[in-house]
Amino acid sequence: GVVVPAASRGIVSGPVIYRATPSPRSPLTAVASLEFRRSERLHVEWRTAAELDGRTARVLDRNGQPLPLGAAVTEREVDGRRIVAVDVNLAPLAEGDYLIELTTQKGAGSGRDLAAFRIVR
Repeated sequence: GVVVPAASRGIVSGPVIYRATPSPRSPLTAVASLEFRRSERLHVEWRTAAELDGRTARVLDRNGQPLPLGAAVTEREVDGRRIVAVDVNLAPLAEGDYLIELTTQKGAGSGRDLAAFRIVR
C-alpha cells in the first residue's frame, strides 16, 4: 500500500475524489473506492476559504517522485464556495499506487495536500 505522510491543513479542506470518462464534458461521480482504471479520468476537489495566490499539482509515484504527466489545476466558485480542482487523464499510468500533490500559496502561508489512488486492470 501507499503510506501518505500527514499533510498540512489550513489553506484547503480534505480532498473529495471523483471519477469520469476522459471527456471533459462527462459527468463526475464521487468515489468510495480509490481504485481506478486507465480508461478513466481522476478529478479531485478541495474547498478553500479564499482565492489562492498560487496553486500547482503533480502526479507522484508510490515513492513520492514526480511523474511527467499533466495535472490540470483550476479554481472556481461553486454555490458560494471556492473550489480548487485537479484533473488527470489516467491512460498513461501503469497498474500501481499514485498520489496527486496539490501545493497552494495564500499570502505568506503555503500548504501541501495529497490524495492517493490506485490504478487497477
